[in-house]
Amino acid sequence: MKRTLSFGIDCSRNQLWLTTQFKLLGYTGAGVSQVAYGTANVGKCLGHRVDEPESASILNAFAHAGGNFLDTADVYQSGQSEEILGNRLQGRREDFILATKSSNREGPKVQTSCATVQLLAHGALDCA
Repeated sequence: MKRTLSFGIDCSRNQLWLTTQFKLLGYTGAGVSQVAYGTANVGKCLGHRVDEPESASILNAFAHAGGNFLDTADVYQSGQSEEILGNRLQGRREDFILATKSSNREGPKVQTSCATVQLLAHGALDCA
């Protein structure tokens, strides 16, 4: 799967463009952009970051430019990043490849057995 886009940001014109190829994601047949939209700064829980309307603009520009790979984690902005991303993906979840991490929250050490990881992943998916 070879598809080439260009990448850059022109803040003065609110423009985003990508140059990347798409790779196949394992044996799924899904094409994933080599450039990801990292959402660590989405939310305002930990100080001034990107609010929901601004993150919607970024996500829309990213998708319009051809990007489909999103990176998030339950610890980004104390979970607010995943909540905002979930709101923004309603009705178009199938258009994106979503990478997340689990059991990273602060507090008591979480047991990371296979069963626990599966339980956490299924719980997160049920909330999505």
